[in-house]
Amino acid sequence: MQYSNDRRRKLVEACNAGPETQPELADLFGVSLGWIEKGLRRWRETGDTAALVFRHGPRSHLPPARVENLIQKYSDATLGELGRRLRVGASTVGRWLRQLGLPRQERRCMPANATPLVCSGCVRVGGRSGVIWTRIN
Repeated sequence: MQYSNDRRRKLVEACNAGPETQPELADLFGVSLGWIEKGLRRWRETGDTAALVFRHGPRSHLPPARVENLIQKYSDATLGELGRRLRVGASTVGRWLRQLGLPRQERRCMPANATPLVCSGCVRVGGRSGVIWTRIN
């Protein structure tokens, strides 16, 4: 859990107000010396005491415009098909859709005008159970 921004501001104020060393400040605030060093370095370099936003994992290498263009071009494609075109997984495409605020459309397994398949019974195939699908005429 991050320390509050108030605590960070008090650290900078204490550093500017008194002649304490960084180890003494660490004891005074009850934090590690590394936290003191990082906080003061961030304040000196940026002038800001707020913590950086924590991010899980690496940033994506795909620009959002490329994803949006591909989705507009292939609007009826499934997540898997879009993922193959972008060379990422279907779950990654799903996250992009959610972040971009776009609806997730999945098309049916077969077109409405296709000949439907029916199960003709279960069989054993290579030591495993399998289902044979046949066309209805």
